[in-house]
Amino acid sequence: MRTHLRPRSNPLWRYFLPVLTAVAMAASTVPGQAVADTAAVPEDADHGAPEVPDPLRGEPQALALAQDVDQAFRYSLAVVAADPTRVFPEGTVEADLQRGLGTLPADRLATTSRGAQAVLADPATRVAEFGRYGRIDPREYARLGFRGAFDPRTAPVDWAALSRGLQAQAAQVEADSEVAHERAMAVAAAEGVDPTAATSLVKSVTLRISSVKAVQETSWEPGPDEIAMGGVNVDHGGASKKVDQFWVSQHFNTGEIVVYDAPGLAFAKHDVSGTDPSAPLTFTSTVMIAEKDFGGFGDAIDAAWAKVADIVADAIAQGVGLVLTPYLGKLIASLIGKAVAWLFKVFVEWFVKLVKDEVFKPVVLTKTIPHRYAYMFDNDKVAGWDDLRTDTVSLWFNAFGGSYRVNAHWRLHV
Repeated sequence: MRTHLRPRSNPLWRYFLPVLTAVAMAASTVPGQAVADTAAVPEDADHGAPEVPDPLRGEPQALALAQDVDQAFRYSLAVVAADPTRVFPEGTVEADLQRGLGTLPADRLATTSRGAQAVLADPATRVAEFGRYGRIDPREYARLGFRGAFDPRTAPVDWAALSRGLQAQAAQVEADSEVAHERAMAVAAAEGVDPTAATSLVKSVTLRISSVKAVQETSWEPGPDEIAMGGVNVDHGGASKKVDQFWVSQHFNTGEIVVYDAPGLAFAKHDVSGTDPSAPLTFTSTVMIAEKDFGGFGDAIDAAWAKVADIVADAIAQGVGLVLTPYLGKLIASLIGKAVAWLFKVFVEWFVKLVKDEVFKPVVLTKTIPHRYAYMFDNDKVAGWDDLRTDTVSLWFNAFGGSYRVNAHWRLHV
């Protein structure tokens, strides 16, 4: 492998990774050691792609809320980008966005400003891009800001329908959970396992990256690629945590692979030791690769996205207005995670459209475990699990004429 480094230009895609990882309140730097090898290794294989449905498929009311939030947030970004000299009150979403945009290279900021001005100039385009918020004059929206314009009480959401749907889902999940629990107890009795013993219960859940391969390096600039990875994880309680960017390789050439020592690099780690062992738990991870950003863009956008993520969580929890049972609480947490994942994807797609650039699109992975009885996650007693892990899946990232394959799997720890 060639190990020389070289100066690079500043394509916009290096800034997208920090934009997308900004949903979280706190950073979690991922540790790990990697061994790069161009030779064929056991990990160098294509696996089946994970099933990645739309996070909010079958959730029409939550989708309506997420779309409304997305339209308001995009309008905030547009009014800030259109006039970078405007002063916004400290602590607002717009002030955070302005600090982030101010760190972009001058040519990229100018391109983004022109794109935003073009969108804001035409009322019909504003409505098409920003929904109900597009009817507000840009100057008035800039005055109101995200917090002044967005009100979940006036969002196009049937909160009663959402509440009924969640209650029905909670009843079904509870019934399914009882069946899974009874089966786990029967297996424990047959195998002589104490299901209440500490060694019988899952204590944590991780998403592991086993390798990253440059199937085809990008063609936007000559020379090896410099690739970083990051993202955001949403735990079983609906809390999101950012995965800070980390280098995968600073000199990727076609065919080269980075293999992480077994059991793989922990992209996500969730402590579940204090939860009800018989209840299901859902986890969501959004993975993205890009060139590593050295500026302050990501940190500033982090603050803006954190505010929006909190608002989404509060809107769902308060809008539902139900007394939370254990199963209902878990469903609401799962719904928040799905909404965050959905917002991730649509926002980056719109940002790319605004600045007329290309980006490796993020991949969203979701995993639900029906309970924490570790002895059930072997020999396919729980479908898709063996030896406390799932099969490896291949995540594909394609852009700029390049293609990268990330192999990953979920693992349980006792």
